[in-house]
Amino acid sequence: MELEQIWHQYEVSLRAFLFKNLRNQADVDDILQDVMLKTYQNIDTLNDVSKLKSWLFQIAHNAMMDFYRKQKPSEEFSEQLHELEASETLLIVEMGPCIEPFINCLATEQQELLKAIELEGMSQKQYAEQHKINYSTVKSRVQRARDDLYQLFNRCCLFTRDTQGNLIDYTKRDSCNCPEPR
Repeated sequence: MELEQIWHQYEVSLRAFLFKNLRNQADVDDILQDVMLKTYQNIDTLNDVSKLKSWLFQIAHNAMMDFYRKQKPSEEFSEQLHELEASETLLIVEMGPCIEPFINCLATEQQELLKAIELEGMSQKQYAEQHKINYSTVKSRVQRARDDLYQLFNRCCLFTRDTQGNLIDYTKRDSCNCPEPR
């Protein structure tokens, strides 16, 4: 698929997505140009054309986050960042009931850890202090628990991740069996 065709098909949706989060046309144009450049540079890394749309939106999301990181602290930036964090919090609240049954299939220690950090929003550092565990140990346990959770998810859906490990698409499997809670 040629870049011109891709851009013709998805530019309007990408622009709307960016404008919803940035609300500044000049910033949207800059980021959209960056997205187009990254698409051109990396299109050969896309293995499955059916995943193109989610791949493009992941590039747009990452470009937007890079934009926020480069911003100097200001009241407008703080407000934009707060809105983005609020939308992420809303996503966690909405997805919590879907994710929790899978978390409940993990070992008790992993359940407590992921519920506190992923569903309740506690930082890993706070969790370490509250439970009197070394911070690096908590980080390792969180990673292990996330990997185990991903394996459970993988029984129900086939996930596609980008090079940074971010979820960019999924395909539902015919059967989904969660093991008995441990």
